[in-house]
Amino acid sequence: MWHSHPRLCHIHRVQSNYMIPESIQLAVAASALTDDPRLAAGLSHSLGFQGLLFDAFSASFNIPDLTGSGRREFSRLLSSQNQQL
Repeated sequence: MWHSHPRLCHIHRVQSNYMIPESIQLAVAASALTDDPRLAAGLSHSLGFQGLLFDAFSASFNIPDLTGSGRREFSRLLSSQNQQL
């Protein structure tokens, strides 16, 4: 039986109990979740990601075109879901 080999038992145990350490932060591309940037932060948070990557220019959202207040609102939206840009 393959479980009798100590090295294989260790590999099996690691794979079945694998958890990401808290020191590792993962991000996801917002476009992989949704085309709506307002929904991306919540989706990313609910899936366990700590950050989002947005394209600077997209069909529905252009970050450089945001006004100062728009950028602040966007930043608050991300931080309200504990997401980093």
